[in-house]
Amino acid sequence: MQQTGVTSLAASGLVETTGGNYPLLLFVMILGAMFLSGTIDSVPLIAAVIPVVFHLESLGMEVFPFWWALLFAGSFGGNLTLVGSTANIVPLGLLEKRGEAGITFKDWFKVGFVVTLATTLLSYLLILLMNPAR
Repeated sequence: MQQTGVTSLAASGLVETTGGNYPLLLFVMILGAMFLSGTIDSVPLIAAVIPVVFHLESLGMEVFPFWWALLFAGSFGGNLTLVGSTANIVPLGLLEKRGEAGITFKDWFKVGFVVTLATTLLSYLLILLMNPAR
């Protein structure tokens, strides 16, 4: 993605869309990464977003908070869906193998959405508190 210029376009698009408003840019990035992490594995997602953060840095932005945003969004986003994290899939597989009650995607998502959104928004607020000058 970096070689094709997609990450540069993404970073420039984020800055343009948010008008360079730092808290808004951080908010868009953390929520976007959270939702994507719930649908694909966080490791390749974060690997794909790292060049975006480096491009933001080349645009003169302070990127330290963005690293924290990616950490929290990638970690907490995995709780959004059953397939968002291996830590979700393994215990569910063990329960089903034992003949215990399973959990549907819909039932998981009802709880996972609330938990994931709450923890991610809390981390966003804490990042803003750690970086008040932005």
